[in-house]
Amino acid sequence: MKVAVTGAGGYLGRALVDRLLASGFEPFAIVKKESDVREYKEKGIDSICRDLSKENDYAGLFGGCKAMVHCAALRRDYGRWEDFKRTNIDITRRVMECASNENLEKIVHISRHRYTATTEVITGRTKKPITAKEWWTITLAPKLRPIKSFPAL
Repeated sequence: MKVAVTGAGGYLGRALVDRLLASGFEPFAIVKKESDVREYKEKGIDSICRDLSKENDYAGLFGGCKAMVHCAALRRDYGRWEDFKRTNIDITRRVMECASNENLEKIVHISRHRYTATTEVITGRTKKPITAKEWWTITLAPKLRPIKSFPAL
């Protein structure tokens, strides 16, 4: 089975691509640097360089894939909210919409293990710590149309 991996240039994405290959899957690495494409090509792994922050870079992104693992994200404990929103919310929404439109059989989203935002940051309302479920409900869920849920690979 051909499996697309977003964020395949990062620590987690690289490990996932290696694990998929070792498990008999055909990984398709989606990276943001040409140097990563060359590195994967040397290993005999199919890859493509795409800037997922550009809305017009999604056409045919998962062509030929049966499954997709989205692990591209901005992972750090500091920075501007706009950067986190653009990368971790807006891009994730577009990736999921694209995956849904291309009728993939399996979709897996890997996310942060914790959220450091407050509802004040996201909604402008009363400041309180936010749970992962609240984060999903406030940010992503309203923007996605329902898609099928699949068991993990």
